[in-house]
Amino acid sequence: MRIAFGTDDGKTLAKKHCGASRYFKIYEILEKKAVFIETRENTSGSEKIHGDPNKAKKISEILKDVDVLIGYTFGPNLRRIKKKFLPIVSRYREIDENIEIIKRNLNLIREELRREEKRVIMIEIGPKFKII
Repeated sequence: MRIAFGTDDGKTLAKKHCGASRYFKIYEILEKKAVFIETRENTSGSEKIHGDPNKAKKISEILKDVDVLIGYTFGPNLRRIKKKFLPIVSRYREIDENIEIIKRNLNLIREELRREEKRVIMIEIGPKFKII
């Protein structure tokens, strides 16, 4: 499973909307480990209007080989993003910490990926998974 983290500094989730992050760090998550693939620049540009569908489309193109998109927060394009990715909102900012949480919850994430209509997974401090 391939996951992308929205980040500005390469270490933590960006506090702004995931789609406004400067970069996406891409990992392949295997049963026991996470393999860093690459950092991709977010070249989607700025929105003409809040929730601009063209921005969602550009991000989908940048992340075309990704299954899961993880951010600290998402904007109005979340409903469009759910058509292409399983979105995870995490209250943990450290990317390494999120990777460990993801590895411990692979079965739940795989289950959600199989759903035709994807829901949002929320990782709350605890860590506790909540599907919304």
